[in-house]
Amino acid sequence: MVARASENTSVAYIRVKLLTFLVLWIFIVSTIFITWQYTAFEVIEGEPTNKSKYEDFLLLDPPAKEPDRSPTQPPVQEEAPTLPQQNWNVLWVTSIRASYGQAIKKENQQSAGFAEEAINFIIPLCQMFPRNFGWQEEGPKDSRFLQDTIWLELDVQDKELLLRCNKRGEKILAAGNDRKSGDNSAYIVMIQFMLHDLKKELKNYPETANFDWIITRSMFETSALPKVWKKDLNDSPNEIWVPSTFLKGVYEAGGVERVVTVIGEGFNTLQMDPALVKPNRGKFFPGCRADDYVFLTVSKSEERKGYDHLLDAFIAEFSQEDAVCLAFRCNGLSKKIQQNKNIIGKANYKLFLRNSNKVPRVATVARVPEPEYSSLLGSANVFVLATHGEGWGRTIVDSMAVAVPVIVPLWGGVTEYLTPNISIPIIVKETEKVPKSFSLAIKKNLDQHHWAKIEVDEVRKSLRWAYDHPVEARQVGFRGQESVWEKWTRESVALSAANRFTEIAKMIQAKRAKDSNSEQGNS
Repeated sequence: MVARASENTSVAYIRVKLLTFLVLWIFIVSTIFITWQYTAFEVIEGEPTNKSKYEDFLLLDPPAKEPDRSPTQPPVQEEAPTLPQQNWNVLWVTSIRASYGQAIKKENQQSAGFAEEAINFIIPLCQMFPRNFGWQEEGPKDSRFLQDTIWLELDVQDKELLLRCNKRGEKILAAGNDRKSGDNSAYIVMIQFMLHDLKKELKNYPETANFDWIITRSMFETSALPKVWKKDLNDSPNEIWVPSTFLKGVYEAGGVERVVTVIGEGFNTLQMDPALVKPNRGKFFPGCRADDYVFLTVSKSEERKGYDHLLDAFIAEFSQEDAVCLAFRCNGLSKKIQQNKNIIGKANYKLFLRNSNKVPRVATVARVPEPEYSSLLGSANVFVLATHGEGWGRTIVDSMAVAVPVIVPLWGGVTEYLTPNISIPIIVKETEKVPKSFSLAIKKNLDQHHWAKIEVDEVRKSLRWAYDHPVEARQVGFRGQESVWEKWTRESVALSAANRFTEIAKMIQAKRAKDSNSEQGNS
């Protein structure tokens, strides 16, 4: 009996020891995890600012009255423009199958901006010049234009037009390779794709060897040209198109010796028609309250987009007492495809550290079908993007098209279409070096690459100004809408492209005439 009691005592002692060890182990692991989460995201101390602190930030005079029209009334459009002389045939080679199709198949993504840009060039050019313009899918011939991937969410009229235009592209490709007698047209090929290995892409289209002029479409988001691009851009194409004057300077300073032409990027006028916008906050922003002033951001979840600075600014500037909500829609087009969830996880932890019963609302936004994209944007009070740099900024222009004011740093490609009068700018005081993790392309000249340094305090100023001045912010939205509908519809940008094709054709034909006269003189 004594031995059994002693044995039971030993077992109980061991159990107590094991339980104590287990509790201690859980405590240590929890402490390490909490410390890691805390240091992963800088916490901004301090209470939300008051209105008087930012009185000097008033950029605009208050309007005398509310705008006479509503955001569902599109700006008045001018008569159809006069089309340039069609002395050219153009083949546009791009990747719609790969980028658009893959994007919309992934639950966490809207359509890829690369494919949207291509479509917004191709469709209006096909409409304006059905006999002189066509397109082909980039890549090996056995994988070009798989229509089941592009077909999923495009407008029916766009689908039909793209099919016809694709057929026309085949004819232009054949005609440019085997010129008929008397065909004095200039044959031009535009190579627009994600990689910059132009020689490799041109091998997929050996027929273009007989074309007169090769153009490539290119852009980057920093202050320098990737060194690895320089040779290709000076070797294969005759001309490079960039979307902004800012990038023209970057490319020329980076050693590009070919012609660099500025052709902006147009937005989809059918998709972004203000009359089709149907605001529905309950549907698009279920994590926000009905009376909240909603700041919306739509972007890829990468460091360049500055979502961490935006979160820091929003959480530091507002409290739960403010009727305000930050709605995140982050497209994961990289290894961080699940970053949408991680963002809110980190944000919620920051809120917990401050005071969970006084924090502002932060919510995620689910992917919406492309036909509802404009309604998503139009349901917000303000669109905000604390980006370090943009080549263009498609979602910024789309938001402006539906009269939503935008908060954006005025640096980089956005300066082509944004001014302080039609935006609520995030002031950029200086630039900073780009981290090498941003892109492998910058590895060989990393020290030359800079982008906008985003200061959290400046983001706070812009957020607070919009929240405290909703009438003035609304007026900014209307001015922005008028500006982009006047200059940046896909039809107007396509016309700029067509005018450039005409200039190229005249140059080529003048050279032909000069060469012909020279041959006759020699004979």
